Amino acid sequence: MRNRALLVMATVTAMAASTCLASVAVANAAAPAWTTVAAGLNNPRQLTFDNKGNLYVAEAGTGKLHASDQSGGCAVFPEGQSCAGNTSSVTRIKNPAGMATSRRVVKGLLSFAGADGSGAVGVDAVSVAPLSGDIWAIVTYGPPTILPKSVKKQNGRLIEVDKVGGSYAPPGGGNIDLHFDVASYSLTHQIAGHEPDTDPYGLLRINGTSYVADAATNVVYQIDAWDHLKTVAKFNSRPTIRHDAVPTSIAYGGGKFYVGQLGSLIPGAGKITVFNSSWKGLKTYTGLTSVTSVAVAKNGDIYATELFTGAPFASPGALVKIPHDGKPWVRTTLPAPGGVAVDSWGHVYVSINSVSPGGGSVIRLNS
Repeated sequence: MRNRALLVMATVTAMAASTCLASVAVANAAAPAWTTVAAGLNNPRQLTFDNKGNLYVAEAGTGKLHASDQSGGCAVFPEGQSCAGNTSSVTRIKNPAGMATSRRVVKGLLSFAGADGSGAVGVDAVSVAPLSGDIWAIVTYGPPTILPKSVKKQNGRLIEVDKVGGSYAPPGGGNIDLHFDVASYSLTHQIAGHEPDTDPYGLLRINGTSYVADAATNVVYQIDAWDHLKTVAKFNSRPTIRHDAVPTSIAYGGGKFYVGQLGSLIPGAGKITVFNSSWKGLKTYTGLTSVTSVAVAKNGDIYATELFTGAPFASPGALVKIPHDGKPWVRTTLPAPGGVAVDSWGHVYVSINSVSPGGGSVIRLNS
């Protein structure tokens, strides 16, 4: 499970420390001023808005630490020990552009983390249905032998948390619907020459269709409302080249899809690939590092979060702005950013300290 190991290793160790190619000069921004709109988050990752302007953040949880279901076990991997629990969650932030208030609206989802709760993976991306308000989430994959009983069926799946009477489940409200088993499909449908591996990590939903980035299989899947799956994009993978692309995030803007890629943590190997509405490659932005999330503003500006800006585990993270008008990129140093979103007014939000149990936040940049 080499690419899942890359993501886990990156998050754990970060605490201690026809395609056209485009790469341009980068200007470093001054120390940013920001407003914290949510704090006390557990390994916060990717962000999304609902149609009322509320901001949602996926929290990967704390693994078995503080889990209400202690039936999960632990396993030892090259990157360290990982323990399973039911601690992933989703936090909703109301009025993020003003006097923000936040509350966890979904709790008790599958999570894997170190014994101290750091460097978790679990629910890493969410999307909110515009009419029903249901929350869709992609859950990463872990060894079946260590799964907690209460959430074992969520492993590697696309799930839907129903909103009933203004509440979500769990603990109150409607049901958790299990949709496509992405991990099982990936493990039995590998790219030629690619060892069996899976890590469903990124999620985007448009008009009832889900798009899932499997960071370990190096693909993006399209899953329709009837749970029919189609592979719409494939990315670089070994043994064809020396490193895997590791797609982590998907954004949509101006009729185009944008896919951010970790680049196997190699400095400068991160990318954002742009596709048209039919998933034909249009352009690739290169020269990025460890891309964990991507967003597109209304004016076409592209934003990406970099977990590292250079050598892994020995450099800070950053938010990178790629202006739509071709001006130099702007890189703003931030601590371990994991997700980015832009509202309709152009305000930029980032999840920071994204590998910290209880120490994560979502901020609004004040520039």
